[in-house]
Amino acid sequence: MTTAASPHLDIGEQLAHIDRVQAEIHRTQAELAAVKLETRFFPVLGQATLAALALMATGAFIASCLG
Repeated sequence: MTTAASPHLDIGEQLAHIDRVQAEIHRTQAELAAVKLETRFFPVLGQATLAALALMATGAFIASCLG
């Protein structure tokens, strides 16, 4: 009678592997959420900075014309 290699060599090892893979999935999902948050808010910050610079430039122009 031939014995085939047992597919369930060590249940503990398989469960540990599953836990590691799930932890990696959770880390990847957290990183993705952070990237989505950055992608959403950085353009707004850039626009706000440009608007503030435009207002300062306008104020400087007006001050130079009046002064």
